[in-house]
Amino acid sequence: MDQKQVLERWLRQLKKNEISPDAVGLGPDKEQALRYIREELEKITAMEKKQAPSNP
Repeated sequence: MDQKQVLERWLRQLKKNEISPDAVGLGPDKEQALRYIREELEKITAMEKKQAPSNP
């Protein structure tokens, strides 16, 4: 699994309350953990777009 897949999995599990933010090392605040994961996913997506060759 790459980092993006792990973050997506954590996001799904946190939303369903299957894991706690503490379990993945993001502290006790669920909303803050969700926000952090979303930001990291956005960064990864942006990097993927930059790396993808642009074909007009």
